[in-house]
Parts: sequence; structure tokens; C-alpha cells
Amino acid sequence: KGATGISTLDGRIQVGDFLSFYYQPGFLRDNDTSRGRLLSGYGKLTLANTELEVGRDSLWWGPGFRGSMSFSTNALPLDPVRLSSAEPFRLPWLLSYLGPVKTSLFIAQLGQDRDRPGAKVSGWRFGFAPSRFVELGFNRMFQFGGKGRGTVNLGQFLGLLVTQGSDNANNATNVNNVMSFDGTLRIPDVEKYILIARDAAFYFDFGWDDTLFGLIVPDKPGGIVGAYLAGVLGDPKLDLRIEYAKTSDIQFTHAIYTSGFTYRGSLLSHFIGTKGDDLYFRLTRWVSPDLLLGVQTGWSHIGSPD
Repeated sequence: KGATGISTLDGRIQVGDFLSFYYQPGFLRDNDTSRGRLLSGYGKLTLANTELEVGRDSLWWGPGFRGSMSFSTNALPLDPVRLSSAEPFRLPWLLSYLGPVKTSLFIAQLGQDRDRPGAKVSGWRFGFAPSRFVELGFNRMFQFGGKGRGTVNLGQFLGLLVTQGSDNANNATNVNNVMSFDGTLRIPDVEKYILIARDAAFYFDFGWDDTLFGLIVPDKPGGIVGAYLAGVLGDPKLDLRIEYAKTSDIQFTHAIYTSGFTYRGSLLSHFIGTKGDDLYFRLTRWVSPDLLLGVQTGWSHIGSPD
């Protein structure tokens, strides 16, 4: 009954080359209420090649178009403190063969409306491009703290960044781990080999929560595989994307953090949730330099969010 109106605006403020601010408030009005909230907004300090960001911002880690095995925009934006490299850089000595590298580290609180009020989530991403045709990345995320879980001090937190945490359920460092590994292979002029497209990109995002034999073997993983074909069927303006995602019955769940890998009831990762799958097709064509038309279809089985 009635009507609902939603409006947003956004803007940026730049102070020299080192300080910037972004804001995007949203306003909603219906028959009963009028309210506003900050959809996204943060300040960013850049020194040398390091960015410190504080505020409300979305995270998307991975090459997937419909979702991610780590962070996507399925849930509302978190309020993180994030430390990242501003531009790709090269590591010294033999590690330089990894190619350009980008890193990111953040920490955020997951709110009060969950099984463990005040629980936090932290994570880091390490991405590199050993050639101009290949990009790889590894993500590690973990939930910790919250009501009844004790306090994790700075030393323990730093340890959790590089270890799986304690196996003792009563220890504050017993955390909910989520990990993913992704890659993209780009093949220009693929029409020389296969007459389907001018250029092609193939990508994957392989994710898991638990492991067998310590940190060695992923237990019941899920993932995303996809292909993006540019210049399909000899038409340089026609592009096709195909993507398939599937998750296992233990992904995004945890025995202690029973709300799962969620924020305000929505999964932080792929929208299909636990034990879900999704098949997606999208065909687009540039009709003019300013007009892109597309048609898309998808079949999804939405699993449990927790």
C-alpha cells in the first residue's frame, strides 16, 4: 500500500594528495516514516604508498561478478578500519618474480544483533600478477571476540593473522576461519585458436571454512568458476559472461559463532549462502559509445545463511 521513495547523493572532498573524504547518504520516505542513513562514507589518509581508511565502505574480494567466496556487497557495508597499499608494488629480491603486489588488511565490528554481540571480523588479502595475463589472490578472514568469548589482546590478534587459532573452544583465540584463493587468466586474441571470441578471461574463486590435517587440506570447499568472452561470434561489440557458483553444507558456519559469517542477517560472502548454487548468463552489446544493452538470466538455489 502506498509508495516508497529512496534518494541518494554522493560527493568527495580532496585535501592535497594525502587526505580525502567520500560520503553517500540515503533518504527513505514512505507513508509512515522518513529517515536517513549513511550508506557509505569514509576518510582516507595516504602516505607514501600506504592508505589508512576509516569509515563505512563495501568490500569485494575476488573476480566473481555475482558474488564472492570472501566479501561481496550482499550485506550492508561494514564500518572497517582498513590499511592497504595505494598502488601495486614489487617485493625485493626473488619475491620480485611475483610481479606487482597489492595488499589489504582490515578490522570491523559485526554489531549487536547476533548470537555473540560485539563480535569482530578481520581479514587480509594478498594479490599479485606474475604476468600480464595472470592475476592471483589469497584471502583470509576470521571472526573473533564478542559476548562470552573473552578479550583478544594485540599480540594474540597479530598471531591470528598468520595462524588458524586455538582448537580449544573455551579459548578466546578459537575463531571462525574463512579462506579463499582466486585467479584470473586473460587470453587476448583468442580467436586465433578458438573461433568463439576476440578476447577471453577465465576466472575462479575457491573458498573453504575448515581444513583437514591442520592447515593442509581444505574440507568441503566451494567456489566460483566463470568466463568472460569479448567480441563473441565475430561481433566486436558483443560480450558474453557465464558464471557458476556452488557452496558446501559447512561453508560460512561455525559451532561457536552460530550466526555464521553474516552482518545484520545477511551473508558477507556469496548470496547463495550455505549449500547453495547459482548459474548465470549475461549477454551485452554496445549499441553506441553511450548506450549498452544487455540481457541476463540466472538460476539460483539459495541455501541457509547460517
